[in-house]
Amino acid sequence: MAGEYIKLTGVDDLRAALRDLDRKMRFKVLRNALRAAARVIQTDAKTKAPVLQTPTPKRAPGTVRRSIVVRASRLARRKGMVGVYVTVKASKARKQKDARNDPFYFRFLEEGWIPRGPGHALKGSDRKKRAARAASTARRYQYPFLGPALQAKSTQAGQAFERSVLPEIGEANKRK
Repeated sequence: MAGEYIKLTGVDDLRAALRDLDRKMRFKVLRNALRAAARVIQTDAKTKAPVLQTPTPKRAPGTVRRSIVVRASRLARRKGMVGVYVTVKASKARKQKDARNDPFYFRFLEEGWIPRGPGHALKGSDRKKRAARAASTARRYQYPFLGPALQAKSTQAGQAFERSVLPEIGEANKRK
């Protein structure tokens, strides 16, 4: 099996091919293949991300779009698994003077918000606030881009994973 490309027909074949590799190489192969799949979703999320049309003193156009990245999961690594995710990278701008390039507001774009003016904040405990939000008939503004990118490109991401994992396993087998 060393040095040759194999054809995978299912998860069992993938497990069998990965079983022949040592643990460190197995993690590297899977992480690289998962990154290739996540890059497909990342590029689509970057095209779907809203861009500020008129710059303000507090926000610069394209901040969220530039900050969409693929990251490796540390939590999964601690549990002995491999994981990657697409997210918006937090900026160091908050610590600096230039807060215009801080994409903190991506959560509001993705999950939505109910606009409230000064003095119109919800009052009370967290339970009362949740109930008020659920019963609210106020317009909720939302511009999701990460979720729709995942839904739209999940099959292409799977294909990218498969295209990437086979040569990686072949290369790893050559090195043995």
